[in-house]
Amino acid sequence: MARSGTFAGVIVSMMLMTGCASLNYDLSAQDAVGSWSAGGDSPLRLDVRADGTFQATGWPSNAWCEGRSTPRTVNDLRIDETRSFSGTWTFVESSGPDSIRFTREDGDDCSVGTAADFWEEGGITYACFPLPGVTVDAKGVENLIVIYRDEPIEPSRADSCFNYN
Repeated sequence: MARSGTFAGVIVSMMLMTGCASLNYDLSAQDAVGSWSAGGDSPLRLDVRADGTFQATGWPSNAWCEGRSTPRTVNDLRIDETRSFSGTWTFVESSGPDSIRFTREDGDDCSVGTAADFWEEGGITYACFPLPGVTVDAKGVENLIVIYRDEPIEPSRADSCFNYN
């Protein structure tokens, strides 16, 4: 259980460092390419490749559309049961934060939890994945997995996932 708490603490920190730097929503598909991780002792890694493919490793087994056992908060993630999978990704441009849409090779293209908003703030590029089964209205920092391209920051800045101004 201690590891679960540590993992959750790395992924989500409540209301730290909000709004200190301007957000850059003007990203391109090339900005999504790279190695992403949650940091700390988290095994979660996501390699997004320029050829439109991705490889995910160390992903909590119930954090990617896993049926009835969907987590509601990061504390519900089963970090002792991780999965690896691969597939393709596409860039989705919007007037707010752009998104990266992921489709697994096994055809499990869930409509919830397979897209992440991403942007840059203060030179740090990060992506926010809502957990499966969490509606937009109920989404809070405890319902997000936050990953960083290249080097993660400590503590995690999940609160920045809501800085759409």
